[in-house]
Amino acid sequence: MHPDLEALIQLYDAAMESGPQAAAARRDAFEKRLQDVLSRTPGVSEEAFRKAIRLAHRQWLLKRQKPPTLPPQA
Repeated sequence: MHPDLEALIQLYDAAMESGPQAAAARRDAFEKRLQDVLSRTPGVSEEAFRKAIRLAHRQWLLKRQKPPTLPPQA
């Protein structure tokens, strides 16, 4: 995964999971990084990039989940 995308996903996740007090600062960090990446990526719309981040975030969360364990057999 590209380092910029991974950093954005982690910032997005932190903003989504934080409480109301920390959420604003984490959202600001996400927005600042997003604008930085967009300025270095001509030809990509902000909306398309945000959709890609949301999709990648969902996939990232699914990969991080532990598979359910089977109960021990009696």
